[in-house]
Amino acid sequence: MTTDEWPQSVAAARAQQIKWAGKLKLQSFPVSLLRATTRVVGVDVGVDSATQQLRAAAVLVDPINAELRDMAVATATAQFPYVPGYLSYREVPVILAALAKLAVTPDILFCDGQGIAHPRQFGIACHLGLLQNCPSIGIAKSLLFGTAKSPAAKFGAHSVIEVQGNAVGMALRSREQVKPIYLSPGHKINLLDALQWTLHFCRGFKLPEPTRLADQIASRRHKKWQTVD
Repeated sequence: MTTDEWPQSVAAARAQQIKWAGKLKLQSFPVSLLRATTRVVGVDVGVDSATQQLRAAAVLVDPINAELRDMAVATATAQFPYVPGYLSYREVPVILAALAKLAVTPDILFCDGQGIAHPRQFGIACHLGLLQNCPSIGIAKSLLFGTAKSPAAKFGAHSVIEVQGNAVGMALRSREQVKPIYLSPGHKINLLDALQWTLHFCRGFKLPEPTRLADQIASRRHKKWQTVD
């Protein structure tokens, strides 16, 4: 997949989402495949308050201890308006630029945003998974589409996000007594495996480490962000 003929309108983006959703593969990618050499990457995008430019961060985390191993940042002017449900058309180009600066290509990609828990089953995690040809997981702080019961308060409790009786994601209590996150598979991974990978990288914070660290770098809150500008 490439970014050729990048849509310039919401109507064109909608048509592409519907078309590309049919290319997704939700398949087994168990966390038991995790090795010390597995390249686990997280991505997120922030907005520079002074310039309004988009700032994407791509972070490589250790697959075992989840510590930050490498990072890259890219900035760009947004070429697509902010429209709910079409986040990828605003953020994917600058994310791809950040990923291109990393020394590795991802074996699995954690994305800030939705996977198939999306009105057209094609959130940003789906988009990036297709373009990178790798398993991808969407990690969102809020529910965009579908319904889910609130999971129990203990860590690891989860409930299914449903759309017309179909399971498309999970509401996950990633930290006790904290509001749940909403995860959904993007590409080349199924829902249950996406849940297990996410749990593996939950280390005491609301967000799993790949997207938590990417969020900190993208928003300039991490102590190491200055080293990558």
